[in-house]
This record gives sequence, structure tokens and C-alpha cells, in this order.
Amino acid sequence: MPRDIVEARALGGHRLFLRFDDGKSGEIDLGRTLTFTGVFAPLRNPKAFARVFVHPEFHTVSWPNDVDIDTDVLYSKITGAPLPGGRTLPEGSKRRRPPAPARTGRANRIAGAPRKAERSTGTQKAVARRARAQ
Repeated sequence: MPRDIVEARALGGHRLFLRFDDGKSGEIDLGRTLTFTGVFAPLRNPKAFARVFVHPEFHTVSWPNDVDIDTDVLYSKITGAPLPGGRTLPEGSKRRRPPAPARTGRANRIAGAPRKAERSTGTQKAVARRARAQ
């Protein structure tokens, strides 16, 4: 059964205190869980993160930039309860840092990524293979 969050308070840094509709409550450090990239990038700033509130319609934590987090995941991380439907959290469900880009010459690019000319040739080969397979 989905749980609703009835109280959310920022505790400093990227920590939250959450209380659920069944009375269970606890603290969670989302700094250890989120990567703060994409839509979560603005929340890297603790002042922006502190603007957390309980969404009136979805009953989960939300921020003014229309970002929210699945209540089931938060409930599972705080209480240790399994996720509904047999879903599981990623291994350790800890933040994974993206690899640092390698520097090659004057340009920055990710190590092992094909250069633009190689990508177009590789794409052409893949299209040709698909055409032959049909």
C-alpha cells in the first residue's frame, strides 16, 4: 500500500526528516543517494534543497523546481520495508559519481568515446548490418 508523507523538514545539508501517514518517521541523507545531475542539479545547493515541501496532491517530498521523489523509495530507505511489487533498490542505493572526463589534446572528451568521425562511420555500419539482417 502506498504511503503518504505528512511532514517533511530540512535538517541541514541534504538531510530530511520525514513522517509518514502510518506514524513511522526518520531521517534520510539524500546527499548519499542523489547524484545532483539533471533535474536534481539545482538541489546541490543546500539553500535550494531546504525549500522542500510536501506536495499537496502527490503527498511526497517536492521542491519548487517541480522535482519530487517516489514515496515508496523514501519509505523503504527509512523503515527498511520492501518496495511494493517486489521492486528492489539499486545495489547499495548510493550515489554513483560519473567518471571524470579524460583530457586529450586541447579538447575534453570522455575516455573511450569515439570521435565524431568514428561515430558516424559506426552508425553507418550499424544501419548496413540491420538492412542485411532483414
